[in-house]
Order: sequence, then C-alpha cells, then structure tokens
Amino acid sequence: MISSGNKKLDAILVVSDRDKFTPCGGCLDWIFEFGGPKCLVGYQTKIDGEITIFEAQELMPHYPS
Repeated sequence: MISSGNKKLDAILVVSDRDKFTPCGGCLDWIFEFGGPKCLVGYQTKIDGEITIFEAQELMPHYPS
C-alpha cells in the first residue's frame, strides 16, 4: 500500500483459521497510523464465514484475545 503511494487506510480484513482473534499489537499500530481510530477492521475465522467488523478504536479493549 505505502510503496504504491497510498497513505490512507479506510478498511482492512484479517483472515485466520481460529475461533476468535484480533490483529496483533504491531498490526494495530500500523492500522492506527494509516487508518486512525475510525478505520474499519474486519475479521473472518473460516472460508465463507461471517465477517465481524469493528472500528480500530473498539479493538484495544479486546487485545490480546
């Protein structure tokens, strides 16, 4: 994203084969730096599974899960 000249992140989707998770602290730092507290962060725990969406600012109380 950054190498192509973009510097604003509006939303990101994290996918992992786990029951529940949130982005790690390093990833959250990156999300806050380029997307801010209102950046939408979705996570999906299996192929074709439900996508749960939070604002980045809502994830801090859940980290680590």
